[in-house]
Amino acid sequence: MPTIIIEGVARSPEHAGELPSPPLPPGDQLEKWMRTYYPSHVDSTCGLHVHMSFRNALHYQLLMVEEYTHYIIEGLNKWGEAHAINRAHPLWSRLRGENEYCVPRFWADQQARKRSKSYSHEEGGRYSFINYPHGLHSTVECRGLPMFQEVETGISAVNEVLSLTNLFLVKRASRQQKHSSVINIDEVGGESLITYHDAL
Repeated sequence: MPTIIIEGVARSPEHAGELPSPPLPPGDQLEKWMRTYYPSHVDSTCGLHVHMSFRNALHYQLLMVEEYTHYIIEGLNKWGEAHAINRAHPLWSRLRGENEYCVPRFWADQQARKRSKSYSHEEGGRYSFINYPHGLHSTVECRGLPMFQEVETGISAVNEVLSLTNLFLVKRASRQQKHSSVINIDEVGGESLITYHDAL
């Protein structure tokens, strides 16, 4: 935690640590909570993790592909450039995969099965850019964001993760093949003849 200089005297913040939010809907409630509780001081060790839950289990499943990790990284690269984030900011090293707590690896199945928090950096641990702690929180977690000095930038970054996730879901859903089956039951010589016809 950085040191604060007040009237020439070096002081540390009164409270240091992690503050998880309660479940919040996107929009005004999320932004109000972030403005209320955003820390006054951050450094490069601070992560801004975004947990997302879904009413439909299919949405969770659609995100369990390696393509989603690449999509979020690419989208956040564009967001960072559009917002002129300083090239020395920890965002960029995280997006390049240089932070051991959010490596760009895909371990969805192993992570989703875990029932307790693991601090292992080995394969299947939670320290991937996108983490799938379904067995623990029933969420998908983006661990790739660092904290930003300004709350408005932090809010914008979180909203970008949510927006990119929704766009990815829309794209994935539109590519899903639609299947239907028609079952015909015909009486032939006193016996039922059942035929199936599948259509895409």
